[in-house]
Amino acid sequence: MKVQAHTPQMRSNINITPLIDIVLVLLIVFIIMVPGMMKALEASLPQVSRGPGEGDTRALVVSLLADGSLKLQQADVDRAQLQAQLVPALLKQPYDQRRVVLKVDGSLPHGRAVEAMDLVRRADEEARRRSVAELGVEGREARVVMAQLK
Repeated sequence: MKVQAHTPQMRSNINITPLIDIVLVLLIVFIIMVPGMMKALEASLPQVSRGPGEGDTRALVVSLLADGSLKLQQADVDRAQLQAQLVPALLKQPYDQRRVVLKVDGSLPHGRAVEAMDLVRRADEEARRRSVAELGVEGREARVVMAQLK
């Protein structure tokens, strides 16, 4: 048997495996970097003060104290009278910027906080109903923020 020596011929093809590796690494780097470069924060800028008679933009404060008593701003208010006193105060605020802060003592049961929140919600519904009847605009629901009394 005669064995022929086979001489390898030179190929002119490019080995693209390293090129694909580099492209994939660059793709991964861009996938990771692009979301980090596009961060944007929404800023809540202060509004220009409105003229007289255009409403009070300060938030109303309803406090539920440890003994179960309620306060509207600094004045003591009966639970039965909270809605009746809160509606006119809500109507003084601009119909699209009504805000209420509900401060609840941390030692109270959760059910008491829910009852107070329900009273505020009913007062807001009444204020919106009266806004539609008197002004012809419904506006948004009042924003209610709950906080814990210290």
